[in-house]
Amino acid sequence: MNKKEQIKVTEIKATTNRKTIITGHLKCGDCSGLNRDALIRGIEAPCSAQGVEAAQNACPKYRPNSTALRELKGESFHNVASALHELMGVTTDPGFFRVLAGHLLALAETVDSGFRWMQPIYVRYRGTATSNYFSNFMSAYVVYANSDEVRLISADPRGKQFTMSYPVKRDDRGRPILTGPSLYSPKAFEVLKDKMTERGNLIDPETERKTSKSIKPLDSTSLDVMPKGSLDGLVVDMAEVAKKNKVKPKRKGKKDLVDIISEMDADPFKAFGKSRRRKSNNSRITDLSNFEY
Repeated sequence: MNKKEQIKVTEIKATTNRKTIITGHLKCGDCSGLNRDALIRGIEAPCSAQGVEAAQNACPKYRPNSTALRELKGESFHNVASALHELMGVTTDPGFFRVLAGHLLALAETVDSGFRWMQPIYVRYRGTATSNYFSNFMSAYVVYANSDEVRLISADPRGKQFTMSYPVKRDDRGRPILTGPSLYSPKAFEVLKDKMTERGNLIDPETERKTSKSIKPLDSTSLDVMPKGSLDGLVVDMAEVAKKNKVKPKRKGKKDLVDIISEMDADPFKAFGKSRRRKSNNSRITDLSNFEY
C-alpha cells in the first residue's frame, strides 16, 4: 500500500460525525497537518510531503491550524482570544460545539461568497426596478450566503424574527452586485436615497402595484402590501413588511448565531438550552447602524 492509499484508508476509518462536519467544508490549507504536523499514522512527514495540496478537501484527521489566529494583531487577537475563552467555559456539551461548528462553517461560506455576517442590506421588496420610493424598500441583515443566494433576517432578536432568501447577481469578477435593483449596500442606497429625497419620492402612489418576479424572494412570497411605516414614507425593517404580508416568522425550534449571541448577556446558559441563573432584563442588541460595506 502506497502513502496516498494509506491516507485514503485513514479517511474511511474516521468517525461519521467528524467526517460530516469536515469533509467538503474545510481545506487542507486550513489544517496544521499540511506543512507542520504529521497526522497520518505511519507517516512521519506532513501531508504536503506526500503531494497533498492546500486546495484539497480536508480529511477527517483534520486539526485546526491555530497559528492562523496569530495573524491577528494586538487588540483584535486579544478580543478573539477572550471571546473564545469565555465561550469554551460556559458549557461542556459537545453537541453544542458541533452545532456551533456548523454555523461557523456556514459563516466561512458566507465570507467566501462576498458577504459578512450581520451585514446590513437594503431590499426593494415591492414594485419594479424603477419604482424608486422610500415606501418600496426595507432593511435587513445577512445571516448566510452562497454563490447563488443570500439569506436575510429581521433586526430585533428579542421579537419575532423573519428570514427571507434573495437571488444574488454577480459581476465579471464574481463579486455580489449590491447596487440594485433588488439588493443595495448602505453606500449604494445612500446614493439612491439622495435622488429620492431630491424628487420627493416618499410614498409610492400606486398602492396596488405588483412586484416584478426578479425582485421577489426565492420562495416567491408576495410582499405587495405596505405596512404603516412604509405608508409614512419610511424604510422599515423586514419584520414590519413580513407581518403585514402574513409571512410566518422563523421557527423557534432552530437557533442560530443570532439567537445565541443575543441571549449570552441575559443568560449564557440559556443560549445553550440550559438556564442556570435568573433572567436579566438587560438584553443587548448590537447596533449595526454605523457599519459600512
